[in-house]
Amino acid sequence: PWKELLLLKELHIDGDAPIVMCHIPIENLSKDYKGKYQRFIHLHGHLHSKTPIQSDTKPIFDVGVDAWNYRPVCLDEIQILANMF
Repeated sequence: PWKELLLLKELHIDGDAPIVMCHIPIENLSKDYKGKYQRFIHLHGHLHSKTPIQSDTKPIFDVGVDAWNYRPVCLDEIQILANMF
């Protein structure tokens, strides 16, 4: 029923930092993923954390509803937070 099923997905939006989406935090994957995506905004789920910001030094965000008071988060909100890095 899905159009595609991927390990991860890259988004390139003109004028904004590139985005990589993956269910599992890329930090937990192989070193090949870590090197390639250093300059990307990283969106993930899996952890069910209570806080959306997952790093003090990199734009890594848990986009699961657990981290956002049980509501979906929009890309505009993520991009505002990503500007802090």
